[in-house]
Formats: sequence, structure tokens, C-alpha cells
Amino acid sequence: MKTLIMDEKTKKNMGILSFLPIISFAGCLVYYLIILMPVLSAGGFNDHLALNMHTITHYSTMFILLAVSGVIGAIVFIYFLVHIARIKNMNSATKLEWILFMSVMVPIALPLFWYFEIRQEPIILEVYHTMD
Repeated sequence: MKTLIMDEKTKKNMGILSFLPIISFAGCLVYYLIILMPVLSAGGFNDHLALNMHTITHYSTMFILLAVSGVIGAIVFIYFLVHIARIKNMNSATKLEWILFMSVMVPIALPLFWYFEIRQEPIILEVYHTMD
């Protein structure tokens, strides 16, 4: 029988990991709002051309930040998918529900999965064998 030790430190680390995608995306949003402040403070809500031009001038930075955010989200998502697949005491329907929910709502679903499932897991978690 293969077991995984899910002590408080491991659960805490997985909790921190689950919040990384939403924090990185929020950082991108804050950056975008900061670069648009000069346009927005001058009443630029109606000046769509100014908003567009300001966005275009910072496009490469925004692209890189969003790409990094997407990669972070994908890595954490795959890590949590592997964790779900290895759990023995979770039935297939529940696994499927979590996988579908996480696939659609990655940044929001990961902290929810940590809060509702990982925090409640026993210290010694039975898991399926892996290719060792």
C-alpha cells in the first residue's frame, strides 16, 4: 500500500501553491490598471482610441506577464490533477467534478480545491502507485 504524508506543512505549502495563479493574474491586472491611469484620470473612458494606443504601447510587457501567469497556472493545475488522480479514497464522480471545475475555472478553483479537499485530507493518505 502506497501512502502520502499530508502533514500540516505539506498542506500549507499546497495552499500557498494554490493561490499562485490567482495572485499572478491579479498582478497582471494591477499592472494594466496602473499603465492606464494617465488615460483614465483624464476622463479617457470615452476615448477608446487613447485606451487602445496605450495598451498597444505596453503590449509586449502585458503579453509576457500574462504568459508567465498562464504557465504558473498550468503548472499548478497539472500538479493538482496528478494529486487528484492518485487519491484512493475519492470516488470517480467526485474526481471528475473537481477536474472539470478546475479545467474551467483554474485560478479560482485551485484555492477552493485546497480549502475543501486538501485541508480535510488525513495525515496518512492512501494513493495509487506511480511509476517509481
